[in-house]
Formats: sequence, structure tokens, C-alpha cells
Amino acid sequence: MNGDRILDLVATSAFDSFSIQVQLGNGDGTFSPGQVLAENFLNQNLSTALFDADEDGKTDVLVTDSFGAFWFYHGYGDGTFSTNPNVFGTGDVPYGIGVADVNGDGHLDVITSGVYVDPPAPYGAPAGNLMSILLGDGNGNFSPAKVYRGDLSAFSLAVADFNGDGHSDVVTANQDSDSAIIFLNDGKGGFGDPQGEYIGLYRISGIWACQFTNLWIDFCRCEW
Repeated sequence: MNGDRILDLVATSAFDSFSIQVQLGNGDGTFSPGQVLAENFLNQNLSTALFDADEDGKTDVLVTDSFGAFWFYHGYGDGTFSTNPNVFGTGDVPYGIGVADVNGDGHLDVITSGVYVDPPAPYGAPAGNLMSILLGDGNGNFSPAKVYRGDLSAFSLAVADFNGDGHSDVVTANQDSDSAIIFLNDGKGGFGDPQGEYIGLYRISGIWACQFTNLWIDFCRCEW
């Protein structure tokens, strides 16, 4: 991440400080603490993807959180990152994460898989079974998520061409149902039915609310 040809890490904490920190490789199997991207948030940081989302030749950081979003930190190529990240909604609590060009436009897209959590009183229940697709435009922006119903608590996902048609498909590992589901890509970034979409954020009387609607579920999850 700093251009020295030595691999680096980004470490996230889901508890205690809720922090995101760069760890710069020393080349001998050890790492030195780098920039702290965030800490002491109310949200838990769950999963991380490192890739060049804005196609400037420098690695960026994407981190998912327990509020159903992921944060895009622009990389400067010297091991530091923007302190004003952009945030994108995923439509579920995103734990599994993957990156691939699912619609064939030459830009990398983000795939997440949702898990069920028993929310505290202020929050509505997330679905916990959605696979979400956010299309990248090559400038660090991502489309509103398209969501596809899978099975409960997909803690992990993998991307590969499972049916040999040249398109990236997705498989999720679903802990609470002891199952795996393959989502086949139609070549345009679509993955069949049932499907829905992430609606967005709005504010009512000091409360930020996330609303998700699709063919099989309609609920609102409020964030104080």
C-alpha cells in the first residue's frame, strides 16, 4: 500500500475500540503500526477488501460494518488514506465480501453476504440472508445495492465461474442453515430471483433510518 513492494495489512476490530488500522510490512514477517483510519465508532467493523476502486493505480480500502454499510477509503499510494470516506449501503449486515467485475464493464464491483444478528432495542431486525451486488464505476463510486435472497447468516462467500460461461458467479456459506448457495450470473450482473434493492438513507426528527424493500421483506432499521 505504500509502494515499497512489501505486502501490508489492514486490521479491523469488531469490539473494544472498533478501530481500523493500517499495518505496514517490514519485509521480515513483522509489521509496524500505520495510520488509524477510524476508531471509537458505534458500529462494528466486520470485513475488509483491498483493491484499486478508483483506478488510479493505488490501493484503496473498503470496510463493511454492522450498520449495513461499507466505507470507501481512498488510498494515496504512500500507506495513508483519506480521512473522509464515502459510505454505501448494502441492504443487510455485510460479513462476507468479495470483489469481481460481475457485469463485464471493466470495473470491479463489490459483493457482500449478510448475517443475522439479534439487534438491540433501538434497531429493527436485518434480513440476515441477503447477497448484495454494488456495481463500481471505476471512480470509487458504487451503485445502490441489488439484493438477492439466499440462506441465513452467510459468513463467507467466494467468487468463481461455476458453470463455465465466462461470468463470475457467487457461492455463500450459510452458518445458521448449514448450507451453501450458488448464485449464477446472467452476464449482466444479475443473479436471478427473488431479488430487491437497497433504497437509501433518510432522516426523521434526528433519527437516521435505513429502509430496505424487496419482493419478500419490507422493514425499516433505525440508526440513532
